[in-house]
Amino acid sequence: MRDAVVALALLGFIFFAVKNTFNAYVLWGWAGLASLGTYVYGPMASIPYVMLFAAITLVSVVLRRQLDMTAQGIMPIGGLVLLLFLICFHGFLCALFAYAGTGRNWEMWGDMAKTITFCLMMPLMVNSRARVVVLVTAIVLAIGTRGIVDGAKSIVSLGAHNASGIVGVADNNHYAMMLLMMMPLVYTLFSHASHRLVRLGWLGMLGFIALAVVATNSRGGLIGLTVFTAWMLLISRHKVGGFFLILAVVLVLSQIVPESWYQRMETIKEANEDDSFMGRVAAWKISSAIALAHPIFGGGYRAIQSYEVWDRFKYSQGFMGFVETPVLNSSAVAAHSIWFEVVADQGFVGLGLFVLLILSSLYYWRKVRLLARKNMQQVHWAFDLANALAGCVAIYVITGSALSAAYFELPYILMMLMGVVYLVALKEVKASHLPATATASSSSSSSNARTAKRGAT
Repeated sequence: MRDAVVALALLGFIFFAVKNTFNAYVLWGWAGLASLGTYVYGPMASIPYVMLFAAITLVSVVLRRQLDMTAQGIMPIGGLVLLLFLICFHGFLCALFAYAGTGRNWEMWGDMAKTITFCLMMPLMVNSRARVVVLVTAIVLAIGTRGIVDGAKSIVSLGAHNASGIVGVADNNHYAMMLLMMMPLVYTLFSHASHRLVRLGWLGMLGFIALAVVATNSRGGLIGLTVFTAWMLLISRHKVGGFFLILAVVLVLSQIVPESWYQRMETIKEANEDDSFMGRVAAWKISSAIALAHPIFGGGYRAIQSYEVWDRFKYSQGFMGFVETPVLNSSAVAAHSIWFEVVADQGFVGLGLFVLLILSSLYYWRKVRLLARKNMQQVHWAFDLANALAGCVAIYVITGSALSAAYFELPYILMMLMGVVYLVALKEVKASHLPATATASSSSSSSNARTAKRGAT
């Protein structure tokens, strides 16, 4: 039954995708983030949904000749575009010179190349405020829908539900991070919605996502909730409303969260005595040792998860020899940090590019804020959305510091979206000044024409 419903929906999606290139592009992003294949179990689970909508988008772009980047005014974010190209090219070289035995090496680079392709097309496709809102809504619905389901299960089970993540995509910690990155966006959609029922819908989603984060039992999730709270109180324009919203969520959580959750969160205070955390530090040592041995190209994607590479460096201290850690009995474990994952896989050059990408997104955040300072009436939407995206980046950076999440597509999409928001806001500001300029130009032309006519007479 579920497969039949998805099949009918897919036919409708394909119709809308073929009809309009932007529709296809949004469905491409939505299908990737939603992991549609995990919702079905029959023949529909084997369909490559993301590849399907990506192919429709790319073919449509070529046939409709929508490749003129200059006409789209992409130059203000040219540095961000160039940086993504460099990340993709350097990643290719890292995969090329990787250690033998890195089984998912080319698969990981291929996934990164697809993500970067999606990001590079964003300025072409998302060139207006309405399209920005549509893309943000699609992103939120793709991930937030799962948050609603797990949040509802948490309520029904009185806090006993364990949100384990998306099978084949993410564990509970990665899942918590993805949900947390949605919360600033959901709150921004809520604050800008004009219809009462729509506002209530976004507000309800926000509450369910918070419950789902708690249901993951992720200690990183608790830290991420703290980051979201700080964002709400320090950066959001709606600080008072945000405070009461947070207070309401805390009161609800206090009534349904089981005692076992509090006991697990208490272990954050004892990180240096926690075997799980110290095991991560040991993995960081090995990651840093790989980077020191190969500072330019690293060991290749997921090098630390290769048995051969692990055995070669398992007694190395890297640049973290000052921290005492136990010798891990296991082998080929995850890097457990976006920073150490990148530096092990792609060397210090790759880490530098990765850090530059994050800093670039924050640079465009600042550009939007400066633009809005003088034109708040025209681009207040961009101001709020850029603040939300900055909150998403902060959550990713902080929670991702203890997760192997350097190649998740979501943060790359949101960081590129920051640049696109600036691009669209800049275009709106220029357009708002255009009528006066055009009028002045028209008056000048008329005056010159009258003068010329009198001179001829």
